Amino acid sequence: SNGKVKSYVKNAAGGFIKVGRANSNENSFDNTVTSSVGDNTQITAGSDFRLHANFDLQKFEVDAIAHGGGFLAFAKANAEANITNTATTTIGKNARIEADTLDVLAHVSRMKADAYGESIAGGFTGTSNAYGYVDVTSTVSNTLLGDPDTEFGTQLIGWKGVDIRAVHLPDNYVLDGHKKSRFYGISIAGGGFG
Repeated sequence: SNGKVKSYVKNAAGGFIKVGRANSNENSFDNTVTSSVGDNTQITAGSDFRLHANFDLQKFEVDAIAHGGGFLAFAKANAEANITNTATTTIGKNARIEADTLDVLAHVSRMKADAYGESIAGGFTGTSNAYGYVDVTSTVSNTLLGDPDTEFGTQLIGWKGVDIRAVHLPDNYVLDGHKKSRFYGISIAGGGFG
């Protein structure tokens, strides 16, 4: 499975007292990928057999931007990208798969997420705070459902090899939470995390 998601919120205001807040923090990408072979299934492949469950998140962008100014200026921007993924393969009870090679793979091939918080305010006094977070929970697994009541149970026969893998490929992850926070005037406080 793959996906592209973008969330954007902007707040801009002014006046004698400016209180601005931009929150883009209810952003979740929830994903479940399942590949399976059912109970009692018999497969004989002429060459190679592959059972893959792959998660590929191409782009998940979250922006929260708060701008404004006034005599008293207070601005806050909060951007959060929350990703939950489960990729699983399952081979059922008493299944039998025979091939030259068997490749059973549950994996995350790519994950790109960006959370950007920007807060800019100006005035005689006030604050400007920005936050950007990316939070990831990811599980990959392979399950072979054996059957203790039979002599052989689930069988995987690869005459040239059997690979059973559950992997995250962190070299293909770009997870970036960042912020920009500026206050122009006499600042009470300012900052944020990213």
